Amino acid sequence: MRYANRRDGNEGDIVEYLEACGYQLKPAQPPAPFDWFVRRGSNPMVVFLELKTKLGKLTRNQATFKEWVGEGPYISARTPEEALARVQKWI
Repeated sequence: MRYANRRDGNEGDIVEYLEACGYQLKPAQPPAPFDWFVRRGSNPMVVFLELKTKLGKLTRNQATFKEWVGEGPYISARTPEEALARVQKWI
């Protein structure tokens, strides 16, 4: 099975913004249905972050994962501000 290896054009801005706000990010590897692991300091809570462009949609695997974790820490974001607001709800 082949996985997309393309990164979203807004990724650098979002990652840089979150890091400037004190978050630590680690890239996820395929076949993970998200792009980044996010945490802050020594807090053991981790958020699964999926980045999308303005018109991007979740893939079927991403939607299934999101449904499986329910209200769990799986978030998607399109802008740095949106990513920060959503991450702050969890950590």
